[in-house]
Amino acid sequence: MTDKIRRLHYVGTDGWDRPCYNEEDSSRMWCDINLGKGTPYIHRLTVDEMGGEPDYSIPDSCYEIVTPAPVENPHKFTYRMLVACKATVIIF
Repeated sequence: MTDKIRRLHYVGTDGWDRPCYNEEDSSRMWCDINLGKGTPYIHRLTVDEMGGEPDYSIPDSCYEIVTPAPVENPHKFTYRMLVACKATVIIF
């Protein structure tokens, strides 16, 4: 029995900052619980939408990420803090 290679396409990021992928030949949704950092750890979502919970993982040899998630800005947190500080200064 041969394992099917799942071809995954990036569709967006869920509320937990996990990159989510849609399987090419079906409507199944998958997510990377490593938050897009380092080696992906791909899990099936319990429902086929980005709000689902990670269920079971699949081995690296069983999937191919065709459309990868965009590279995250390393200063994302700093920018969020600056915006929050600016909003606080404007209020007072």
